[in-house]
Parts: sequence; C-alpha cells; structure tokens
Amino acid sequence: MNVKKVYKNKWISVINNRNFYTVDENLKQVTIIPVFHNKVILVRQYRPAIKKFTLEFPGGGIKKFENSKKAAARELFEETGIKIVNLNKFKKIGKICVNPLRNTRIPLLYYVNIDINEIPKRFKQSDEIKKCIIIDLSSFLSYCKRGLIISSYMISAYFLYILKFKKLKIKL
Repeated sequence: MNVKKVYKNKWISVINNRNFYTVDENLKQVTIIPVFHNKVILVRQYRPAIKKFTLEFPGGGIKKFENSKKAAARELFEETGIKIVNLNKFKKIGKICVNPLRNTRIPLLYYVNIDINEIPKRFKQSDEIKKCIIIDLSSFLSYCKRGLIISSYMISAYFLYILKFKKLKIKL
C-alpha cells in the first residue's frame, strides 16, 4: 500500500494515498442545530484560516469515550452554555460531507429543540466563541446573502434540516 500519514497534530492528519492528499480531523465530528421557537442559535467564532469571524452552528469533535449524542450535548454546552440532560432530544438529521474532494470524514448532524428553561441567562464566551446569537429560521438565508454566514457546510446543514423537518417560508 502506498498510503502514508505525512503530517499529524492534535486536530488534523494529512494522508498521502498514491500522491493524492486528504486532510481530516483526527476525531469524528458532530454539528448541532439548536432550535428555539422557529429560531436557531448560532455561535460567532474566529476562523484563523480565513482571518474572519463566522456565524456557525455549534459543533466539534467526538471524544473516544463518547457516543455522538453525548458529544453533541457537551459541544452545545461548551459553546453556548445550553445544557441538555435528555440525550433523546437530539434528533439525527443526517450526514453531509464537508469537502468530498479532500476529506474522508463525514460529520454527524443533529438538531435539538431547546426549551426556555434550557437557555442560560448569559451565553458563554471564550477565546474562540465571541458570542451567540438567535435568528429566525426564515431569515437564515438573508444572513448568507449579507455575507454573515459563509460556511457552505452550515448552509447545507440548514437546508437539510429544512428539507427534513420544516415547511418554511424563506425570506431573502
């Protein structure tokens, strides 16, 4: 076999497979669409690769000892302060490949309905997450149009959620 790991750090690995390179996260990934009364909660975080803050759904790596729902609950809490105790509230939307040309991992995508008592008085902030915002599901595309949401993965996740679970009038 001509498959060789040519680089690895805490987050990613670069694999050379007969001079075709892939870049993958070392951990499986999960993304959560937190829904609250036809609104979604987004996190604003800095992305060094593009030197910009982006609006995204919460998410991150699934640790080796976790199942995907437990990881979804942990990531949602770490990034927003929203604590979901009942893991059955997480509903699987499906999988979306971030970049089928260069990534072999396909993140899991969940949505969770948030109750008013699960929303913290103040959303969490960190070095990575600067703030959380709540927007109407119907105005998501206007945020895209204005360049406030630029991740194709987040846009695809939104559409998959809408296609599977909502009949929504969309404003542009």
